[in-house]
This record gives sequence, C-alpha cells and structure tokens, in this order.
Amino acid sequence: MKETVLKSLMRLFAIVSQVHSIDEIGIARKVVEGYLSLIVRQDHVRKYLIMYDFYHNSMRERENKTGEKQLSLLSVKAMIICEEANNYLTNRQKIFILTHILEIISSTGHKTLEDIDFIKTIASAFKIDEHLFNDCLYFVLKRHEDIYHKKMFFSFQIHRYLRNTNLFTANFSRVK
Repeated sequence: MKETVLKSLMRLFAIVSQVHSIDEIGIARKVVEGYLSLIVRQDHVRKYLIMYDFYHNSMRERENKTGEKQLSLLSVKAMIICEEANNYLTNRQKIFILTHILEIISSTGHKTLEDIDFIKTIASAFKIDEHLFNDCLYFVLKRHEDIYHKKMFFSFQIHRYLRNTNLFTANFSRVK
C-alpha cells in the first residue's frame, strides 16, 4: 500500500475516533494499531501511530477551540479521504478498513444511529454496497455481543464454581 494512502487512512481513523470522547481514544488507538500490525512491517507501526496521534490531537484541539464536534464537517472530510483512496484500494482492502472502523465504534460502545449513519457514509464513499455494509456491521457487532455474552457466561460459571467450592469447604469443615 502506498504511503500516501496510509497517511490518508490514519487521518480517516482519526476522524472516526474524533466522534468519541477523549476517554475512549485508547481503545480506538488499539484498533488502529491492530490494523497497522496486519498491513505494515512491525518497525513501521509506530511511525503510523504517531501520525494517527498527530491527526487526532490536532482535530481534538480544533474541537476544544470551537466547542463543538461538527459531525457534518467530519463526514465531508471522511468522504474526501475515501474518494481519493478509492483509486488505490481494492474492494477487499476497503472492506478490511471498514471492519476496523466498525470495530472502533463497537469497541468504544458507541452504536447509536448517528454513529452507524456516519460509518455508512464512509462505506458509501468507498463504494461499498449497502447489503455488504450491513453484513459487515452485523459481523462486527454480533461478534462483540457474542464475546460479551461468553464473558458473562464464563464469569457466571466461575462465580458459581467458587460459590459451590466455598459451600463444599464450609460443609466439609463442619463434618470434621
């Protein structure tokens, strides 16, 4: 992938991260780091993360000065980046990027209609069919729900086991 495209993608990820609160930037950054570790050599991951941080921080400073997020402006910027990147990315790469963008939304817990519409705008700019977008959305969000439910189930099983073990220990100690 060309370096100019990667720089643009770091701007795109920063724009998507901008929609969320400052507390959730660490989560979004981990998703970006995961994406980078899959597409560039390990010694280049840090370089692109620095770019991502720079773009995100400069947008955050601008937001602090104006006092508002300006979601419509972020959407326009995202669309411009996607339209430029369309010339260099395959459909497979666009879908891969989209799933990571959805991962940011899902990981940070933001699944509002406004967030989904924002990502749908990005998918549209990438010329990703709405049915394919919905499939990607379902895949990412459902996977997180499944993981959450499995964690809850596992947590419940551990709690039940510990409770039963304590009962067993308590009953056993009384027998002695």
